[in-house]
Amino acid sequence: MAGTRRTRDSIAALAALTFLLPALSVAGLHRDVLASPTSQAANSPFGVVITAMPSDVPTALRLVGAARWYAYGGVGDPSTGRAEVVRPGVNLSDLAARARAKPGGEYLVGNEPNVPGQDDLTPTAYADFLASVASALRTADPTSIIVGPNVLNWDTTCTSCAGFPAAHGWSDQFVTYYQQHYGALPLSAWGAHVYNLDWDHMPLINAPGDQAELAAVRTWLSSKGFNLPLWLTEFGIIWGYTGIQWVTQPDGVVRAEPGGPFRSDLVAAYIDQMMGWLTSNRVALRIDRWYLYALIATPENYTTVPGGIGLMPQNSLTLTSFGQQYRDWVARSGFLPAAGCSPRPAVGVSATPAGAGRLQVTITAASSNGVTLQSLSFGSPTNAVVDVGTSTGVAGNTTITLPSGTGQTTFFVRRVTTGQAATMPVTVTDTCGDWPTFVGGGPGAF
Repeated sequence: MAGTRRTRDSIAALAALTFLLPALSVAGLHRDVLASPTSQAANSPFGVVITAMPSDVPTALRLVGAARWYAYGGVGDPSTGRAEVVRPGVNLSDLAARARAKPGGEYLVGNEPNVPGQDDLTPTAYADFLASVASALRTADPTSIIVGPNVLNWDTTCTSCAGFPAAHGWSDQFVTYYQQHYGALPLSAWGAHVYNLDWDHMPLINAPGDQAELAAVRTWLSSKGFNLPLWLTEFGIIWGYTGIQWVTQPDGVVRAEPGGPFRSDLVAAYIDQMMGWLTSNRVALRIDRWYLYALIATPENYTTVPGGIGLMPQNSLTLTSFGQQYRDWVARSGFLPAAGCSPRPAVGVSATPAGAGRLQVTITAASSNGVTLQSLSFGSPTNAVVDVGTSTGVAGNTTITLPSGTGQTTFFVRRVTTGQAATMPVTVTDTCGDWPTFVGGGPGAF
């Protein structure tokens, strides 16, 4: 959201000085500098699948840069970019009531209906299901966005597995039956999932194969005369390890465990290859959305450990290396949500004694506003040095550049001479500009 650029002075909050003696009083000033708006964030195609809820969903989405999301369970909300997954057994009256209350919602009707263990519907059964759902939604809200059938893959299925019908043939049958019995498809977009499922060759990573599947879907849609955008409603990596072993667990259930190392290098390459291809081809192939699986990596019901991509660790509003990659692709594509800098959000500064004459200082960005930390600039200290990262004894007049997307960082202020006050001026630069402050304390603060 763009705002009017303006500047004002105000007194900075100095939470880091909670350990100062009454005789010592310091204050810092900051200037409110607004960030420039980013382009077209509201139309961003970048989405994520959430399998484990972070402590703060809006903050998590802003950190990774995702504008769209859904979870398997719960209801959608167009105001937050959340789509709703509609599966067999849904209460149509309740669904209609939700659509009426929040018009313009996005509904992913079906989840891999061609796959046993997922929705596992015949083409005709899915057609009947879609017709009933579409009738309920469009009667309640004519603007509802209906996406289906969200089939798995297209011409490929899997190797060394039980198998499932190829989505291509399944879709031919579904379309024929639907048109014969209900008329034109009610879909706003065609939904598809892609995963490499060649269990004879691990890890299950094949970006060119996933890209070929999507290109084949577009060719088929064109051949049918369907003027529909394509939504990649789920993609990612099922198993990033080089091997697998099936082990009976203490509960008596056999589950998969890693049989080799996790190939982070190949996973990172997959993310770059897929993001590069999607951003380059989204206009030509009319790929309007893509949802990466997953925001937080969680084990499947048949595994003991997560096997694929996680953009954030569980129980922490920080980015993994894969999350940083994802955010970088959002940024370079021009879809990073604008930071909320008006009014200027505070930078969190706290300090606690760490022993050995040191204070541990934690700097926290206003992540819920989409703000991230960029650098720390240490000024001329009084009886203090700083330990930051791998650098110790930094005597001030030094700038430390932080990794892109940093939401929180820590450093230590250390006294040079014991029994005396020590202060270190530091200017925190975040998305919204500079925030000068001081950290340190009196003789008893350390």
